[in-house]
Amino acid sequence: MLDFVPERYRPRLLEELARISRGEPIAGEIELFTPKGPKLAEYRSNPIRRAGKVVGLQTILRDITERKRLERGLAAIHTLSRRLVLSRNEEEIVQAAVEAAKEVLGLEDCGLFLVDEKAERLFCAAHTLGEPPGPKEFPLASERGIIPAVARFGETILLPDVTEEPRFVGGRLPNRSELCVPLKAGAQVLGVLNAESQELNAFTPEDRQLLEALANATAVALENLRLFTTLQESYERLERLLEQMVDVLAATVEARDPYTAGHQRRVAQLACAIAREMGLPEDLIEGLRMAAQIHDIGKIYTPAEILSRPGRLNPPELELVRTHPQAGYEILRKIDFPWPVAEIVRQHHERLDGSGYPQGLKGEEIRLEARIMAVADVVEAMASHRPYRPAHTIEEALEEIARYKGQLYDPQAVEACLRLFERGFSLNPNPKRPSSPAGACQACPQGV
Repeated sequence: MLDFVPERYRPRLLEELARISRGEPIAGEIELFTPKGPKLAEYRSNPIRRAGKVVGLQTILRDITERKRLERGLAAIHTLSRRLVLSRNEEEIVQAAVEAAKEVLGLEDCGLFLVDEKAERLFCAAHTLGEPPGPKEFPLASERGIIPAVARFGETILLPDVTEEPRFVGGRLPNRSELCVPLKAGAQVLGVLNAESQELNAFTPEDRQLLEALANATAVALENLRLFTTLQESYERLERLLEQMVDVLAATVEARDPYTAGHQRRVAQLACAIAREMGLPEDLIEGLRMAAQIHDIGKIYTPAEILSRPGRLNPPELELVRTHPQAGYEILRKIDFPWPVAEIVRQHHERLDGSGYPQGLKGEEIRLEARIMAVADVVEAMASHRPYRPAHTIEEALEEIARYKGQLYDPQAVEACLRLFERGFSLNPNPKRPSSPAGACQACPQGV
């Protein structure tokens, strides 16, 4: 019996023969030499007894060569599909697919053709030989060629002998058989996976199963990539629309209050720099930027003569100005931003000790983005000219936030802001303002 198995199996076989001589049944898998070459076999052996003594064995062998090859191929395809489904590169997907086809079928001539619907053609996107031995592309409506036929009808075609198929188009290799399967996403054919061999009847039913499984995995990966690309493009369009809308809203405020033109943009610039200095994630920073660019949108409800008045505001006028965070919230809450923009805008005049407005929130009740914006808003406002006072210096503005750190302003945001200016950070230059008499700001706490 040892003559029928490779050397590496012989120690195990001797051990099992010893077991069966003791009357134990044995079972397992083994490789055997056969006239048709090596085969994998599943076996089950029982002892034959005579007068209570083991005198031989009875063995049933089942050829599992193709089953094992199919299992290995499917396992390889499963592993490949898990990797490809996350791929964001079409070239990587199609090249990996043809290399996998080559491996599981044991063939050199494997190609993948994709459908170009606009041009109504099929083109070779990847091939194991680099260049396909036959045509590089086919008209989708072509009556010649197995590849366009599979693409049109969405069904696998297996040719044991290509000479019996008039539609077959040969190439520089003397191929004798062909297996061609569609890549389908639902009812749509995305492409075709094609394999050819120089042997007759080269493809088994198991080969067809393997190639169809590989085609399905490849189609899923390609469809996921296309859906991701479409979604990304839609998201980018949405981002552009949001940007344009925010720009329009910001311009609306600045058109009614020319003295603060550029204020929202500079607050956004400083707020985002503070957030990055604090090590916050980019998604949070993007939401903060959006909110900061339109944080004064509520001022469109404030009469322009009040916004630009050089003198002091009376109490009713002051209360009217103080409604702008809530007014901004009411405008923005109906817009489906990806971030809590409306809430950040409503809270940007809140203070840690509860002395802010409009809700009188304290400490952690105030969103982190709003606490950061409050610091940026104070620094920019103090350093800019207003109709009721000349601009303060940056040093005075920084002294203000340092003085009230932990009482009015978030300590981490203040420290980050101070570090920025210590390293030379500067706000964009302010445009020229019309001259006006100095006076105390009546709209914000601490006269800023």
